[in-house]
Amino acid sequence: MINIQQLYKTYRTGNIETKVLRGIDLHIADGEFIAIMGRSGAGKSTLLYQISLLDEPTSGTITIDNKETSTLSNQDRIDMRLTTMGYIFQDYALIPELTAVENVMLPLIMQGQTKQAAYEKSVESLSEVGLKDKVDNLPSQLSGGEQQRVSVSRAIAHHPKILFADEPTANLDAESAKTVLDLLSQLHKERGQTTVMITHEEEYAKYTERIVRLSEGIISEDERLKK
Repeated sequence: MINIQQLYKTYRTGNIETKVLRGIDLHIADGEFIAIMGRSGAGKSTLLYQISLLDEPTSGTITIDNKETSTLSNQDRIDMRLTTMGYIFQDYALIPELTAVENVMLPLIMQGQTKQAAYEKSVESLSEVGLKDKVDNLPSQLSGGEQQRVSVSRAIAHHPKILFADEPTANLDAESAKTVLDLLSQLHKERGQTTVMITHEEEYAKYTERIVRLSEGIISEDERLKK
């Protein structure tokens, strides 16, 4: 599903260069659940942003679902993000003025679905994450764990081929974190989508099938877990 070859990312500020990714080679199979780990500054989130098309690498190639991403137009990249991918962020990234169901509906409407179809799919998706009775609540009326479940619901409502989760439990207490991780694990088993999760917690990485560790912008270890 994802093939990365000699991926480099360098940030420039004036005359100062910061090399964050230093030649990443990585293959992620269709349907794989993978954790990317490493210390702060190792390049975890930078790598996720490259392969999820939220940023562009300095050099190297990224092939997603048999499409070489450097050949895509800006509109093609937007379309791929909207239809092929789902995103879960550590800060939830919910619009505070919109209800739970409206937050989930938004990407579906952007895809061109009618409001009625988007509403029905969003209610179904929120029910799937255990929030059927919270569809009309604003984010401020939800706990942190519930807000993250709305974020998960939004990410999966259109049945993406790839799910990206950037530290999805970072702002949650232990109980809420376990709820979210159990949910991601269950969704992966039921739907079989490719899932890439950034985490710094060893116990959370054990929910996945494979752990890739980064150190100073390179892969230092690639471990397949026994299930």
